[in-house]
Amino acid sequence: MADQRHPRERLLIIHQGALGDFILTLPVLEGLHLLWPDVLFDFCSRPEYTVLLANKSYFGKAYSADGSVPSSLYHEELWRTSKLAPYFENARRILLFGQDSSRIIADRLSQLVSCPVHWIRSFPPSGLTRPVTLFLIDQLQRVGLNVEYVTPRLRPLSSEKKAVRSWITEQGWSQRPAPIIIHTGSGGRGKIWPLSRWWSLLDWLCSAYDHPIIIILGQADSYLKPFAIEAEQKLGVSVLENITLQRLAALASECQLYVGNDSGASHLAGVVGIPAVVIFGPTLPEIWAPQGAKVHVVRSQWQEPENLLWPPDAAMQPVEKNVRVVIENLLN
Repeated sequence: MADQRHPRERLLIIHQGALGDFILTLPVLEGLHLLWPDVLFDFCSRPEYTVLLANKSYFGKAYSADGSVPSSLYHEELWRTSKLAPYFENARRILLFGQDSSRIIADRLSQLVSCPVHWIRSFPPSGLTRPVTLFLIDQLQRVGLNVEYVTPRLRPLSSEKKAVRSWITEQGWSQRPAPIIIHTGSGGRGKIWPLSRWWSLLDWLCSAYDHPIIIILGQADSYLKPFAIEAEQKLGVSVLENITLQRLAALASECQLYVGNDSGASHLAGVVGIPAVVIFGPTLPEIWAPQGAKVHVVRSQWQEPENLLWPPDAAMQPVEKNVRVVIENLLN
């Protein structure tokens, strides 16, 4: 037990970006932990993201991103009298991850607290082709924080893994090969591999392999539900809707393979350690590829908005060769 007379120092991390952006900071967090092994990391971020780190030894406390940074900090005059929560004053150092509009907030915070405040641009500006995680590390090194890159690994909570194993047993899949997770969604609709190609892939997987197929749908994927339901009815796949990120991480850890678009779910699969096939179209994997030792990026091309159409009665198209070859190598 830690000596309460000498409480551990605390690093405050403010991160208000999307899931993929948050997960791309994990190698940075691990590097900071190597640098300061006795420091606790407190987070101002989305609770559903920070709970993924609950079993990390460096995890301290989590505060909701909503309201953590007072709105007065955005005001040209009122920021000087902003009332900050106690955890700002308790921090040894503050890291604020954000885009250009947040830089002034870091500057103003630095004048209101007694510890160093560093603004870290959360992803590269247009024209710079640099992996996001390395771009973050570059900035930390420039301010004197010699952070090393650490391959990220996220271990799901044991209680969540137990729940997933029970669910798999209830589905009658205990004697079958481990399931395959399919995520057809993405935060940007233009990043979705055409649904007609997803249909061909699902049809091939269902006919060529005995793995149960699970399509996951997040809260932002409601427009994809008709596609998923039709695949459930005609191809025999299973559909899981709106499971928590903790549950998704545990489910991924019990599966054989993940296939998805450039999305937050793909980033999560990468750090869980499952073999993950991630299909990139308009975005650059050189910048945005998920981190993880078992991530396999596949490039493809398509046009929006045709990518959201799938004519289930049309002649079946063959599975795109570069996607099929990677999956075959991973399953066979």
